[in-house]
Amino acid sequence: MEKEAITDLFEGNYSFCKISKEGGGAFIAAARAESSKERRQGLLKQPSLPSGVALIISAAPLLHSLKMKFPIDVVWIRGNKIHKIVACWRPSKPPVRASWAWTCLEMKADEAERLNWNVGDQLLIERDDNER
Repeated sequence: MEKEAITDLFEGNYSFCKISKEGGGAFIAAARAESSKERRQGLLKQPSLPSGVALIISAAPLLHSLKMKFPIDVVWIRGNKIHKIVACWRPSKPPVRASWAWTCLEMKADEAERLNWNVGDQLLIERDDNER
């Protein structure tokens, strides 16, 4: 899914990028939640999330799923390396902590498996040069 197709999903001044596993494979289009408001809001206003789309949240060592409407995969990365994957994290589950990771990706449940992403994989994150 390209940037133009996901801009309607996220309200605000998000920047966008493309993420794939180093060495090739499918990619996802991602919106970057960089402001405090964007990070707090996360996916709470989304009724669902299509395949091929993710939200990147910077500085996210602790996440909760209160008031979420659908299950998600959470992928914690530091640098561009995957450190932890929580697959199919259900709404209203207790918070998940990954204090050593600085960024997380939130995506549709089972998306990490579809992309064949595993702990230890290196990701390529291509930022849109036209964004902030």
